[in-house]
Amino acid sequence: MNAVVIGVGGCGKNILEVVHAAGDITAKLVYVNTDRNSIEKSGIPDKILLDKLDPNYVINKVDLDPYDKVILVAGLGGSTGTAVIPILANVADRTGKRVYAVLTRPLPFEGTSRRTIAKDTIRKLEFPCHHTVIFHNEVLFSRMDPESHIDDMEIRIPMEANCTTGDIFNKINKYAALTIKMFAERNMPDNIYSVVLRLERLLGKEVIVGSYGQAIDVA
Repeated sequence: MNAVVIGVGGCGKNILEVVHAAGDITAKLVYVNTDRNSIEKSGIPDKILLDKLDPNYVINKVDLDPYDKVILVAGLGGSTGTAVIPILANVADRTGKRVYAVLTRPLPFEGTSRRTIAKDTIRKLEFPCHHTVIFHNEVLFSRMDPESHIDDMEIRIPMEANCTTGDIFNKINKYAALTIKMFAERNMPDNIYSVVLRLERLLGKEVIVGSYGQAIDVA
């Protein structure tokens, strides 16, 4: 199966660069952003600069035709990833491709507005995405999110008491890169419980299927 990993926006770029540096993935890596400076400085070989976020324009700029599997990567709550990921997911799904998403939620200090936008975006991905993995950039919560939808894997990673914001991002990027590699494999399982077991081995964490939908929790 011919796969492409598309990192959108600044967070998508950071995760994609971890994948690129590892050099152990056969999928094509493509970085997409509206920020010309970020595009020019990125070490990802294949890059697409978007001049606007109009759906028809995005569809014409990002060619998904050569691929059977599309893995979308972004941070939620901002402008670029939030706008582009649902567009690409819906196009890929309509054209018969397997669609996966690896996403991160905003940090608490980024405000309720960004968190609300992130939740709205996740809802838009419920139907076009086969599996969605969401990493929480925050300390482990005591319960799962009751608004999690079916087929949504929410991974909440506990951090040490004195960790910095940079520590959180580095850990999330590493785990997200491992998840992308798993999704890119030719023998990727379809059953969500098989996916949970695979993630458990990859991340070295206990993974629990949550009470809401198909959420999972990493303790």
